[in-house]
Amino acid sequence: MIGSARGVIIPLCAAAVVCLLASCSSAPSQPVLSRAEITGTWTSPADGSFTFFADHSFSARALNLSAFYGKGCSGISGTGTWDFLSPQGTGGPGPPFYSRGKLLSLFFATPVASGCGAGALEVTSWSTSPGVNGLCMSFDPDSPCTGQVFTKDR
Repeated sequence: MIGSARGVIIPLCAAAVVCLLASCSSAPSQPVLSRAEITGTWTSPADGSFTFFADHSFSARALNLSAFYGKGCSGISGTGTWDFLSPQGTGGPGPPFYSRGKLLSLFFATPVASGCGAGALEVTSWSTSPGVNGLCMSFDPDSPCTGQVFTKDR
């Protein structure tokens, strides 16, 4: 009887491990990106673009923030500074800047339309397919990207 139970338990445990590993590998990842990887123009097929510069400044054009703030928050454009946030969520609109990260915080220097945020926005790194990184405009970096995805222009 003991030998029989052992013969059943081991395959069940092995099957559980395989299922767990398979589910982890199919989940989208949040790659750690460097400043050089962020620098450039990122566009969304839906609307808008970001251009990130190596000096930690950025410009945004025609962003649609309606999903986050409601009607009247589309076509948002502006300039400001960007920084990677630390894993603890710290970082600010000035030096010292982090050199790598998964989460970017954008601080608009120009006013954002009334009711469309407090002048700060967060975007999360997102692997859109093997070897292709994207940025997800979403406010919950712990859940799958449900917001606009921006990919870097080549």
